[in-house]
Order: sequence, then C-alpha cells, then structure tokens
Amino acid sequence: MPGEYSVEMYLVSAGEVSQLVDPVAFKATLLDHATLPAKDPAKLVEFQKEVSELSRVMTGTRRLAQEQLAKLTSIKKAIKQTPGTGMEIFTMVQELEQGVKDILFTLEGPQAKASWQELPPMQMPLNRRLSVMIRTHWSSTSELTKTETDQLEILKEEFPPVLIQLEEIVEKMVLLEDRLEELKAPWTPGRVPELE
Repeated sequence: MPGEYSVEMYLVSAGEVSQLVDPVAFKATLLDHATLPAKDPAKLVEFQKEVSELSRVMTGTRRLAQEQLAKLTSIKKAIKQTPGTGMEIFTMVQELEQGVKDILFTLEGPQAKASWQELPPMQMPLNRRLSVMIRTHWSSTSELTKTETDQLEILKEEFPPVLIQLEEIVEKMVLLEDRLEELKAPWTPGRVPELE
C-alpha cells in the first residue's frame, strides 16, 4: 500500500547482531501503469490479506490431515503387533481414518489421471476453488470481480466445518495414542513413549 515506510539493516554473525544502517525513511506510491486500476486499492489489499490467511490455514489443514492419515497407518500396524488391543480400538482407528479421508476428499477431490477435464461434474473441492481464485486474481490490480468475492464467501462458509471436523479427529487421536501407550504398543509417529 502507498505510504511512509522505513528500512534498516542488521548483520547476524556468529550469534551477534549488529546494526549496519540506521533507519532510512521512504515513501511508496502505486505505479500508474494499470489498465483497469481498482477504485479502492485498500479494499483490494484487504481481500488479498484475507485470501492469504485462508490459504495459510487451508494448507495447514490439508497437511495436518495427511499427517494424521500417515499416523493412522502406523497405528494400525502397531495394533496388529499388540496383544489385547481388541476390536474397539481397531474400529475407532477405521472410523478416524475414514473421517480423515473424507476431509481430504472435501479439500482435494478425486485424483485425475491426466487432467480435471476427464472427471465427471461434481462439487468443487475447496483447495481447487481456492487455487483458481488465487491464480485468477493474485497479480491483478483491477477491481475485484463478483466471482472472486463469491468464491471467498463460499470458502468462508464451507471450510470452517472441515477444520472443526479435523480438530475433533486430532483430539481423538491424542486419546487413542494414550490408550496405545497404556497397552505398551510399539512406537507410532508423534507418540512419546513412557518408561516405567
């Protein structure tokens, strides 16, 4: 955004920090080269900040879901190697695994072998919706389109329940890992083994 800013430089070397240059003030202005400039640049920047934050959280959610799926694969192996675990734990693992797979499907949709054009019509996966919105707008200095603002509103409505669902699964995973430790199951990723 246009405005008054300052910059200063520091050097970090061998654990010591020393200032190289005192703060120098400068003024930033918008380049006047946009074909269709936004009437309200601040609104444009606010939109971009909101999309950026949503992207950060959605990316973290997808990665956390993938991490939980990998943990559940290890947990299933550990259960098979642990006497006395019973079907209750195995059933819980299967339910958690299906919940994570459902989350990933909502975020990513089905995997296309070659391109999205080969897939039948379906509800747009959330990550694809976000990706298309970012790609079509991110380097633009033009007014926001209704499609872009609609996409953001859809994501703000459809994504929070997915995040809540994953938070619930993570909480159940903690309880599951505690139970595995009680049963002296082999180590699984993310679980701190206890020594008696």
